[in-house]
Formats: sequence, C-alpha cells, structure tokens
Amino acid sequence: MTTSSSRTTSSSRTTLSELQHKLQNTTIIGIWDGTAIIEDPDNSYIASSQITQFLSKPNSESDWDIMNLLIQEYLNNYSSSFPGLTVSISLSDGRVAYDSTAGLLNTFANYQTGTISENINSRLVIQQALLSRSGIGFESKYSNNKTANRDSMGYTATRMGLSTSNSLGCTRVGYMLS
Repeated sequence: MTTSSSRTTSSSRTTLSELQHKLQNTTIIGIWDGTAIIEDPDNSYIASSQITQFLSKPNSESDWDIMNLLIQEYLNNYSSSFPGLTVSISLSDGRVAYDSTAGLLNTFANYQTGTISENINSRLVIQQALLSRSGIGFESKYSNNKTANRDSMGYTATRMGLSTSNSLGCTRVGYMLS
C-alpha cells in the first residue's frame, strides 16, 4: 500500500507531449473530482488536475487535448473490467466538454459549438452533484447510449469546485449494473 507521503499534486502546467511520455509508463487508476489518479511503475501515485485546469479555462485547446488523453487512457485501462464504462465532463452550465459515448464528435471544435452532446444539467445525477453539500450525485437508470444499449446503468457525478456557488462543472462516470 502506498503511503500518503508518496502522493503529490501537480500544480505546474503539463504539456501534451510531457503527458504522453509519462503515460507510456503509467496507468490511470481513476478519476476523482476532476483529478486523474496515475500509478507509475514504482507504485507511487500522482494526482494530475488536468480536468479541473481545463474547466477553469474552458477555451484552452491544449488543456482540452490533455484532458481528452487522460480520459482515453482511463477508459482503455478499465473498460474491459467495467463493461459499459462511460465518462462525461460538463461545465457548470451543463455544456458537455467531453462524452465518451460521442466517439468522433469529441473534438475541441465540437465542444466549442456545443455539438458533442445535449446539455446535461437536467440529469438527476448532475443536479445532485451541483447542488448538494457533498458535491456527489448517484443515479441508476436504464440508458440508451451507444455503450449501454438499454442496460441498467449506474452513474456517479462529482462536482468540481469548492461549493455550489463556485462550481466549475462535473465529472460523470457511468457503469453497467446488469
């Protein structure tokens, strides 16, 4: 088990090429509160807040590219263990910045024009995360997305930001229940 002293938060800006190089020898083991938790070969954990960094400056294409790379690596590592695994990132107004079920629509240009996916602020799990003190929402329902194909899905959303009044957006992770 890794001790908390081996966990660090990267506050410096990471370039896309630096991240690609780092990911060649690492495994993303989760996304929590907009932070990709990365396990390196020495079993030390590094928290990279690239999703939060993008959401705090949502017009940065390079930050979007890094966020996209992190999510793709996460999905590649865990989709075989968790069938139906999906990830979506939305801004506090519900505009979707990334949706793993959108396939080729996941581009920075489509994010800017709002064509990755419809606004998701009306979804129960997003409302819970945005409005609750804990900043976490849970929901289970039948989903008709491209990954689930009418299966029972569980969703967990985490608000990014310190409070309901300072929300940057949400990270939503979906997974098949049946």
